[in-house]
Amino acid sequence: MIFAISISIAIAAVTVSADGSTPPPYHVYEIPAPAEPGVFRVRISDEATKLWAIEQIQSVSIFDNAGKQQGCEWLRQSRLGATKKSYPLAGTWRDIGDLTPPARGSYGPLHFAWRFAMPAFAANESPYYLHFNWRSNVSNPGEMRLVEIPPDKNPQRSLIGIHLMDGQSNSAKGHVNLYLYSEQPRAWAPDAEIQFTLSQDELTVESPVLDTLTKKPWTLTPAGGPGWIIFKGNGNAPYRLQLGESLYGCGGANVTDMTISYADPEWPPEVVAGAEIENAPHVGETQASWHKQIEQREGTQARGSWTVWGFWIGLAFAVALGISLKPNKR
Repeated sequence: MIFAISISIAIAAVTVSADGSTPPPYHVYEIPAPAEPGVFRVRISDEATKLWAIEQIQSVSIFDNAGKQQGCEWLRQSRLGATKKSYPLAGTWRDIGDLTPPARGSYGPLHFAWRFAMPAFAANESPYYLHFNWRSNVSNPGEMRLVEIPPDKNPQRSLIGIHLMDGQSNSAKGHVNLYLYSEQPRAWAPDAEIQFTLSQDELTVESPVLDTLTKKPWTLTPAGGPGWIIFKGNGNAPYRLQLGESLYGCGGANVTDMTISYADPEWPPEVVAGAEIENAPHVGETQASWHKQIEQREGTQARGSWTVWGFWIGLAFAVALGISLKPNKR
């Protein structure tokens, strides 16, 4: 009897009970869309924006009509909100060592520069990447630094540069991708130069190109709450937009071909979220439900372990009792 009570207490100890806490708020909206796969953009209504702010909701996710989660991303984390343009650059070499105090780099003074004119940027257009191939006839190609002419008054903006061997395995040739993008477009000087440790006799710059990004007009339209949401739908429409906790919220629309996006300022097409669906069930996992599943699995495993342990204890007790009750041989 005492053994049975002990087993019951042990099993009760590993049983997970509900904590009675109030689940976080969530809201579900229908998104009518074409019945074929595609990439779309959507923004929440003014009413949903108020709920987002009042209830301090921080998560958004998209599901198809069967409850399968769709890849999505917020505009501020997406490459799909801008068109891209490329400008071939033409420049000239100059020796800066005798004209100005040379900048100091990791490999010595930056004495030599390749100077070029910046293109005339349109509204909301910003430099994105500066690309070029390089060839060197010395064992260490040194480093480079991009400097505006005249130099920017903010010293931090004049320190854009890399070592030419970064990410390279061959000291005789390589490729540079210099990242220049800033989220908020800013004014650039009319000219710039790339300063090098090496001279043009030791280093050759080939096919320099400046890529720019221009914000698409629709990105400038106000969108409350999480802002514009871009998602890749599988065609099983209408979709559902859920505001509220989700373990796997927007995590990337997985758009690999950027050709259309970089060329079409109105892409992806807009779809409009409908009214809130009353009493819609929460879709997708939450942190709480995920932990609950883990605890339930652990509880089941623990109860199984206790049952096995109890079986062997009971068997041992029965054997010992049988031995103790067995008459002694004389």
